[in-house]
Amino acid sequence: MKAQLPSYLVPVYFPKANGDKRGLELIGSTIRYHDGKISKIMECTIADFGTSHLKGDWFLVTYDDDTAVEITASDMDDILKNRVD
Repeated sequence: MKAQLPSYLVPVYFPKANGDKRGLELIGSTIRYHDGKISKIMECTIADFGTSHLKGDWFLVTYDDDTAVEITASDMDDILKNRVD
């Protein structure tokens, strides 16, 4: 007989179940955006995402120079808001 996890414990054991749903759609996407902090057009690729009890929702982005940076969901919102095609 399989034991079922009570619904109130699901977010504790599976934090991604309630995390940022955009992550699945964005993994592997390359995004060009205007970075207002340095007044430059940047290009990044979404490599990974997740949800942490300490950090909350996060995204791992890589840049052309092979730099990898973890950013918050609000930083991702800014990137998507400043997207250029």
